[in-house]
Amino acid sequence: MWDVFRSSYFAEGLTDEDVHHIIGIAEEVTYEDGEPVVRRADPNRDLFLVLEGVTVIEGERGQVLARIGSGRLLGEIALIDDKPRSATVVSVGQTRLALIREQRLKELMQQRPQMAVHLLRNIGRTLAERLRDANLQIEMLEDT
Repeated sequence: MWDVFRSSYFAEGLTDEDVHHIIGIAEEVTYEDGEPVVRRADPNRDLFLVLEGVTVIEGERGQVLARIGSGRLLGEIALIDDKPRSATVVSVGQTRLALIREQRLKELMQQRPQMAVHLLRNIGRTLAERLRDANLQIEMLEDT
């Protein structure tokens, strides 16, 4: 788990001690092929880091919006905006994830404010990247 966390953009700017604290609150979970990790409109706001395997983010009509592999986060939108899940995420094949419960992460971030700044910045960058990708997709659709 350490190697994936440490090399993930999620841990950018964090100290090794910070990463150890996050791993300390993470739970390793495994999902089988086709099994939903989260469902659209689900109220939980836990965060996931893909350790091994691939998940897909599905839109409302089941269309694949994105493929998320090792070292990437899932669930950051709900964590940030405190609203239900915006999409369904499904495992492709067997997928190992680190589950980081919302409440435990928020407690850790309160205890370690400098770490919180880095984590929120990293999550913000991820959201900005996804927004840019969505904008490009919209532009491509408008051009056709």
